[in-house]
Amino acid sequence: MAGILAERLAQAQNLWQLTRLLLAEVRARAPAEGSPRRQNDERYIAWSRLAAVVVDYFDQRDPALDDEARRQVITWTANGGDVDSLDAVAWGVDVVGAEGFASAWRDECLTAGDSRHRLVADELYPVSDAARELFPGLPLSSRPASLSRTAPDELPHVRVHHDAGYDVFIDFSRDRELEHVAAGLRVLAAAHPNQSPAEFVFERPVPEIVFPVHLASEAGQEERLVALIERALSAGAGIIVLPELAATAGAEAKVRALLDEGESQHLVVLGSRHVGTGQNAHNLALALTPECGDPIVHTKIIPFSDELRLAAPWKEGIATPERPELTVYQADRFRFCILICKDFLDRTVTAAVARLGVNVLCVPAMSEKTSSYPLRVGQLVADAQAIVVVANNPLEWGAGLVDPAAIFGQPVAGHEAVLSPGADSIAAPALSLLRLGDSAVTVAV
Repeated sequence: MAGILAERLAQAQNLWQLTRLLLAEVRARAPAEGSPRRQNDERYIAWSRLAAVVVDYFDQRDPALDDEARRQVITWTANGGDVDSLDAVAWGVDVVGAEGFASAWRDECLTAGDSRHRLVADELYPVSDAARELFPGLPLSSRPASLSRTAPDELPHVRVHHDAGYDVFIDFSRDRELEHVAAGLRVLAAAHPNQSPAEFVFERPVPEIVFPVHLASEAGQEERLVALIERALSAGAGIIVLPELAATAGAEAKVRALLDEGESQHLVVLGSRHVGTGQNAHNLALALTPECGDPIVHTKIIPFSDELRLAAPWKEGIATPERPELTVYQADRFRFCILICKDFLDRTVTAAVARLGVNVLCVPAMSEKTSSYPLRVGQLVADAQAIVVVANNPLEWGAGLVDPAAIFGQPVAGHEAVLSPGADSIAAPALSLLRLGDSAVTVAV
């Protein structure tokens, strides 16, 4: 790189492109003696001092690169000949410029006509810290890079895509509307439309397979869903999540009409429902924003199964492809994703989502027990400073009320996982609400 550093730098127009260029070269020429970040000698001291100089230099400069900044990079890195200096400069630029990385990456993809971008192995992509403006005056949870040591070939806010068995897509087509949702986010809502499993029909074509599950009264369910969403909107909820298998075929049109009457942006996750048959049998979740075209969608990856008891095993009869699709919806510093119930409990799926930097996660659930959900919520907050909404349904299952009825996650120190208790006074239809930053949940009936 030494001979052509100036030529490559001329192609870098902003701090994201500069960081990616430098890190790519560090990865290609990693020193045999290891990263200077891992040392305790003169190499680390020199690396640390240069990274501090870089932070100070770029802190007050425009994120658009000019010739002076490019010449400075050439000087710092000995015209690209010193790999330790390349790493220090990349680290310093990451620290000071990361807030603009996501939008610069989006612009690159959209310029290429790529509104739905598939990540490929070894591709570099940015991740963001929590948006501090959503939590004014509150201490935030620790940043992910301060909890887990950054890999030598990555940066605190730049990661390398590794194949985890999923086809991962970053969808930029909703970036503006979801950005409005995130920027105005103050209240989260989880809806509980049903009291007991008796309100559902669990079809069993054979004893070992359950599919489809549907509502005994779809008309009554749609009335409940609309009423709950209206109540959540009146409470100022920017994100409203309905539970797994609580949706109906006719709910989408009714909710669209309701949202189009409003003047602000909201994201409503319509729970999920079983659709299709055979190899096209799916558990499908839809999400809507006002005046949106096609809905945001997620197809459940991990089916529910009951295979560890002494009784005969059985499972949810949905198709599970060898390589499921995982779609993340980008909105500047925010990454939205939907997971359904068992998806969220599966550690490989949760780890993949956290590594992708998903920081707004909506989880429709239908679980008899919810004691494991707070653990996963806490993990997502620690790994991605995520805002999480888990909406469980029905309220009562078997021996009694499911507790907690909803779980919220937020990157606020001491209040990372907030539980909405299943209390005897709660009866469906009910609504769990959390105002960001609070430690308490109110349940409206």
